[in-house]
Amino acid sequence: MLLKSIQFLNEHGFENYEVLQKKIQEKTNDLNYYVEEKQQFYFYDELDGLFMNQILTYVNHCENLINNDIKQLANEMNESLKKYLIEYGNFIEKETERCFNSVINSDKIHSNNLRKYSYKLISLEEYPLVFKYLNGRKKLDYYKKKFLCYYQLIQTKIEQDEINENYEDFQKKLGIIQSLICLDEFFIKSPENYNKFENLFRKSQSDFFKIPEQIYKVILDASSKQEFNLINSKLSSIEIFSKSKFISAIKISLENILQSIIKDTKNYANSFNENIRHEQNKENLRKYIENHEKIQIILKQTNILNFIDKNIRISLENLFGEIEKILMKKILYILESIENFFNQNNYLFIEKTMEYLTDLLKELNDYYKFESIQDKINQMKTRVSQLPNEILQKYDFIDLNKYINDSPKDVCEQLKLASSNGYSKYTQIYRQVIEKLRKKFSSEIDYGKNDTSSNRSMKLTTIRDASYYLPDELQNIFQNDIKEINEMIRKVHVPDCD
Repeated sequence: MLLKSIQFLNEHGFENYEVLQKKIQEKTNDLNYYVEEKQQFYFYDELDGLFMNQILTYVNHCENLINNDIKQLANEMNESLKKYLIEYGNFIEKETERCFNSVINSDKIHSNNLRKYSYKLISLEEYPLVFKYLNGRKKLDYYKKKFLCYYQLIQTKIEQDEINENYEDFQKKLGIIQSLICLDEFFIKSPENYNKFENLFRKSQSDFFKIPEQIYKVILDASSKQEFNLINSKLSSIEIFSKSKFISAIKISLENILQSIIKDTKNYANSFNENIRHEQNKENLRKYIENHEKIQIILKQTNILNFIDKNIRISLENLFGEIEKILMKKILYILESIENFFNQNNYLFIEKTMEYLTDLLKELNDYYKFESIQDKINQMKTRVSQLPNEILQKYDFIDLNKYINDSPKDVCEQLKLASSNGYSKYTQIYRQVIEKLRKKFSSEIDYGKNDTSSNRSMKLTTIRDASYYLPDELQNIFQNDIKEINEMIRKVHVPDCD
């Protein structure tokens, strides 16, 4: 029996019993040290499964020997080895658990150790006695269940990340799944579960690489509709795709659109015409306000502003200041045109241009206050509102010699024109002016007819010439008087034949 034992030792790599005992004692001493010191076991050397299985086989074989001393020693050795393997199994389990938890929390530094310890646990299944003392079956079943549950969890989460456009989290989970591909070895004997992590990684990676193109198409469509809130939302998580050709294309497309909006907005502001008959004024104002509100929306989109070129962003931020200067010039031109209409007695255009300016300021009130020219605007509003009094004070029609330059007929025609276009206040002014003219001219005619001075002829001529500048209805009223005056003038200039 002793010869058989020695032969067994030699077959399994031991020269003699003392070498085997020494090896076992080394492991036992290490174990006892950690037990006494109450320290956690840490096995720096990998367990040689084949070697340990051979030892256990030999020790178990010795238990069948007749020699009680050998049997007792074999039993002690067996208990020590069991204890060692239990602790080694616990160590593998704890390290696997620690590395797994580290990896799923995005700490890739332990991914290699996870691969090492998980592979070690799986590989020991080849050695029945070692695997048995490790309680390997229970551990493997536990990890299979644990890893399968986590697979289902991370599969659901990464799908949700893609749906919710949490691309940074998507990328992190992709890295986690890649580090967990080594866990597929736990399911090598289960065809339905084998390569789950690898397949999930490949699918998720493929989906991840498609995201920039998908974002590009969505933003391109949103850009054509100028849906800047949607564009801003889509840009929220694209930094991780910054090297993609699609992201570069998005940047170029978006910048072109913004530059076009800036240019069009300036053109609309510049196109406001002080001529109220300009048909495009109303349409250009509508387009300007539409673009102004677009830019207001854009300036609130932090992702867009951070994404585009710095110079374009500065142009957007400074645009309203530039537009305000353009509009102030336009308003000053309008005020100047109203002043010109005053000089021309064009009351209809005074009113209409003032209305146009008032409407323009009202439409722009939510965007600009024009404080630096507000006094000029208010002064013109006041003057227009007091225009009836100004007309009555300006045109007293006392001096007939002034009719040639300040034609009462022209004034009355302008009053009638304004009145007939809906400005009823000028009807009353017209009547007052006509009545004032009638009384004045009637008085002048009576005076001229009765004048016996040497200047009578000159006076009558002045009355006659002034009559040409009377409104038509007064010319009709004084028609006979003017004929009589003409006859009187003729008699003065033709000598009596007697």
